Amino acid sequence: MKLGKRTLAIGALLIAFAAVMATQYATVRAQASIVITGKYPWIEFMAHDKDARDGGWLLRRSSNTTNYTIYIGNLTGGQIKIWTAAFAIVNTEKNYTLRITGVRLWGTGLGSLLNYINVTLHSNPDAVGVPPAKTNAYQPPSESYWTTDSNAMLYWNGSQGAVDHSSDGWVLGQGNGYDKTNDILYYGDATGGWGNAEYDGTTNYVWYYNTSADNIAVSGTDNFVWVQIVIDLSQISDVTSLGVALDSPLTINMEFFFEGTAV
Repeated sequence: MKLGKRTLAIGALLIAFAAVMATQYATVRAQASIVITGKYPWIEFMAHDKDARDGGWLLRRSSNTTNYTIYIGNLTGGQIKIWTAAFAIVNTEKNYTLRITGVRLWGTGLGSLLNYINVTLHSNPDAVGVPPAKTNAYQPPSESYWTTDSNAMLYWNGSQGAVDHSSDGWVLGQGNGYDKTNDILYYGDATGGWGNAEYDGTTNYVWYYNTSADNIAVSGTDNFVWVQIVIDLSQISDVTSLGVALDSPLTINMEFFFEGTAV
């Protein structure tokens, strides 16, 4: 059954607490990074994409803290940065499904940078998530050069801001928790079987620990979804025109919102 309003408010606080460990923070200068989650909250994150600097995981744990980082790199005019699977959001709770109802991005000294960022949830980590055509939907240029995934939902649409998915958001199926003895996170679904994501030392969960698992996410069934981040500066000749403060690190905060339903 669906949680009542009072319970939802409490649940929101609990998730918000977990989301201090499960909230994204991005850092953007002319370089940038995103700081994410802790270990064993209701919501976890899995690594997928690699970091161009050294071939390691894009998603990394920050020192021995509960924070993680994603290195975005230099931002210059005329470029498009696309991470089709910057990370996956995973529901570990066995007794609830979670609808992802929205996302919020904010920060200081960003100028108009947020107008050029898009956040999309989608199924296939190895394809570009392109939401079905609709008003204001983000369509990456030169789509024909990429394999696209139309099973996608746009959550942040540049200058249009947040997209409200309170009634139709991506649903994370019930989770299967952790094997804390072996430090394994389960992802997948009860019918199709659970894949294992191993906690990689002191860094992050690695999605392909079980290479035979199905890594295509299905809304309402699987307990995970891939998060795509796009920074499209293809029409910007000089990043200084965005009004960003280039003399000190900037912080972009990214926070997802959830609605729980008992199962």
